[in-house]
Amino acid sequence: MFESVKQVELLSDGEEQVKAFVVVEVDDEDDGFEIKFRLIFSSQ
Repeated sequence: MFESVKQVELLSDGEEQVKAFVVVEVDDEDDGFEIKFRLIFSSQ
């Protein structure tokens, strides 16, 4: 099980700052592997 989390900060107009998290999961299986992508947005 391999998991990678990358944080990307996106700038929007005004004072608001939007953060995007990209989560990549790689599952090793007997007949190959499975890759999952998740994109999470959070504004502060």
